[in-house]
Amino acid sequence: MHIRRDRDGGVWVVGMPAFVADTLRQLPEWIASADPAVRERLLPPAYKDERAEREWERLAHPGLEHLFKSRGEILRQDLASLKQGVLGAMLRIPEPHLSAWLSALNAGRHALFILHEVDPGDLGRDLQAVDDLAHAEALLRMEVLGWVQQLLIDGGGGE
Repeated sequence: MHIRRDRDGGVWVVGMPAFVADTLRQLPEWIASADPAVRERLLPPAYKDERAEREWERLAHPGLEHLFKSRGEILRQDLASLKQGVLGAMLRIPEPHLSAWLSALNAGRHALFILHEVDPGDLGRDLQAVDDLAHAEALLRMEVLGWVQQLLIDGGGGE
């Protein structure tokens, strides 16, 4: 799997294994989770003072929720172009969408952390030593999201 840029500045993620492509397809759902613990993780309290926090929620949360929703729409739009090739799946991310992807990949890792009750001690753990298959899969998907995020940050080579 690798990244390359096209003439328009878009980024191609090329040679994605099926598990990586499947993980990316699920990303919009994870970041849109209605689970209260996920929402709190993605929109943590900003103030210790209760009154200031309520005002922050009143003023900022609608805009932040709109941002999360539009980010999910961008991902769905881009994922609609995901194609399976002979050497794996490929996806084009237009240059203006890169920041949405980077943010969503990070948010997806946080959502999986909460949805699968991951303990910080689980991070970086040998997945073969994890007894619960669903838990091991969540940890692997978190690693995949981090790996794709790092590939996008590094930006890949030329055309």
